[in-house]
Amino acid sequence: MAQLIRPRTPPKQRRALSAKSWEVLHALDATLLDEEKAKRRDYKSLRKELNQVPRAERGLDWAERVVALYCVKRLRTGRSAALKINIREARLAAGQIAELDSFLERLRKMIAPFVLTNHGLQLPFANRDQDEIARDLLGVFDLLERLGYQSFINSGTLLGAVREGQFLGHDDDADLAVLLEANSDEELPDRLQELLDALNNDGSLLKPAWYHKNGPILKILVGSGIEVDLFPLWMRDGKAHIWPHTYGELLAEDIFPLSTQTLCGAAMPAPKNAEKMLELNYGAGWRQPDPDYFFPWNDAKLRFAKELAIFERGRKRPSLFSRLIAKLERKTT
Repeated sequence: MAQLIRPRTPPKQRRALSAKSWEVLHALDATLLDEEKAKRRDYKSLRKELNQVPRAERGLDWAERVVALYCVKRLRTGRSAALKINIREARLAAGQIAELDSFLERLRKMIAPFVLTNHGLQLPFANRDQDEIARDLLGVFDLLERLGYQSFINSGTLLGAVREGQFLGHDDDADLAVLLEANSDEELPDRLQELLDALNNDGSLLKPAWYHKNGPILKILVGSGIEVDLFPLWMRDGKAHIWPHTYGELLAEDIFPLSTQTLCGAAMPAPKNAEKMLELNYGAGWRQPDPDYFFPWNDAKLRFAKELAIFERGRKRPSLFSRLIAKLERKTT
């Protein structure tokens, strides 16, 4: 699943690029496309060169080079991802398809084998051993089952399995949904914290699981080097809620009993009606690949406003495990 990105807007261009400014842009392109030349130049000198373009002439073409420079030098990748999204939207709105394709192709060559995703600069599944990742994911399912939790592939991982039978080539993390047994919304933070504590107390993870910085999601690092996102699922009056894409539109019988989907030749737990869930998550066009798809996070935050507020309040409390340790320490002093 994509992470939250603060929008970064390219500058408004007030006059056309001069011949001299185009020379500056093309010279930077040539440097960044040459790996050895790019290594010999530091960020400050390259940015100084780019800033020779007058402010009045800085627009989408200039912003594209800013993105490329950041990525090549591994700087401000969150800002780069947001700029890329806004550049894409502006080019599409203006009907500048050729210009957009040219930018994306240049960027691809400059930063290969990495790609710029909504998560920043990442090594995508297309450039990884997907069979190894699938084995790691099966291990996560085994762990969750041992701890007493029902879970299944979710979001981008479910999309890849249903549509392509493998991980999405441009994706860079795995997504699972985990059922939390909470009788009320107020119990949700405690149930999520209990899951976190159970994962970490098990002792089988490479590093402790942690909270995603932008929502009620737990993260796990697996041996293949990818992160697995655990999204909470809870039921209310027979209706499913899965942050951030499903808010009661699915019934329990749309999910349970779980079915399986084949991912890299391995049978993975999946919702019973996977296609219905994917349409909720990605819209009616989910069958058509879109590497630059960006989830409507603002809409999701409005729909889940009550639950997000409850989760946020709950996260400010210490974990059940840490409270127990603190209590034992008080008894011994």
